[in-house]
Amino acid sequence: MLFIYINVDEEENFRILEFFGLKKDECPTYRYIQLGDDMVKYRPDAGDITADSITDFINNVLDGKRQVTSSGDCW
Repeated sequence: MLFIYINVDEEENFRILEFFGLKKDECPTYRYIQLGDDMVKYRPDAGDITADSITDFINNVLDGKRQVTSSGDCW
């Protein structure tokens, strides 16, 4: 598992946001993305960004308790 930080105040990073299907006005946020032949994306429920909420979200994805938000290039 890899965690990345993207500085959304830097215009040169907007292409990275696009790659992950994010918009600047959605940040700060986090996603779980499986890279492969198809990019599979999981979006957390709206709420606080805390260590506990991120841990619960990741555990739910790994346990198969979360629905895929989307496959491919868009949400």
